[in-house]
Amino acid sequence: MNQELLPEKKLLEDVYLKAKNLDRATSDSGVFKDVSTDLINTHKINLSYKTMLGYYESLVLEKKEYKSIKKSSLDALSKYLGYKDYVHYKEKNGFFSEQSSNNDISVRIGNGIDAFTESINSIIIKITHAPTFKFSEMLNKNNAMGFGVFGLFLTAGSFAHFNGYLQKKDHMYWNGVEYRLTFKTDLNPKHTVIPLDTVKFKYFRKITRPDTLDIVNGLNNVWYSKYQNKVEFFTMDGVNPDNHKALKPVTERIIQIHAN
Repeated sequence: MNQELLPEKKLLEDVYLKAKNLDRATSDSGVFKDVSTDLINTHKINLSYKTMLGYYESLVLEKKEYKSIKKSSLDALSKYLGYKDYVHYKEKNGFFSEQSSNNDISVRIGNGIDAFTESINSIIIKITHAPTFKFSEMLNKNNAMGFGVFGLFLTAGSFAHFNGYLQKKDHMYWNGVEYRLTFKTDLNPKHTVIPLDTVKFKYFRKITRPDTLDIVNGLNNVWYSKYQNKVEFFTMDGVNPDNHKALKPVTERIIQIHAN
């Protein structure tokens, strides 16, 4: 599959999974009918379930020939998942949206160093509180020397930071609703970083709309934790990442009292 289509495929899978877990639909068309209804009621967005089903069957199930997905549809599906738009979805799920032309190069060197895209013949790296170095001048005068100095600069000064952007996101953290991909070296004090668990990353989520739960779609499909008189619902068994309490399967009584 074209690598550029991976974010779109992941988006459709996430939408399908959320709707499947929260609603009572058993067929693919039923799932996307529920998504369409939610988009209208919650976001005032009119997106046909047939359109979404066509995207899903072509890109995820690969039953049909792929047709380009409209940006408005990508934004709508992203909003269904709680994101501002498709760009926000890609940023939060580890997909880099920045693109450069054939003759451009983007260089990022880490903390304290700003870099921006320019022509490959005019690479400018700006160091905070330091002069701006124009490597194009060195490259034009002496290519071998220019690349040599550039290599020494990276190695001696900031290669470790540069290498950080080449690392694989093989860890994750809980953001209060779902797990997000991150690096092992993530230093954000608000992130409790753990090794990537592909099952939890894909399927474990907090249900933020408990009012959509009922006996039919909740029993045997939803788990809950009760802590300090607060009940929270999740899409699979495990432990509540916020309070580390073991989850329990929902009961009719729990749904009737707390899912509203």
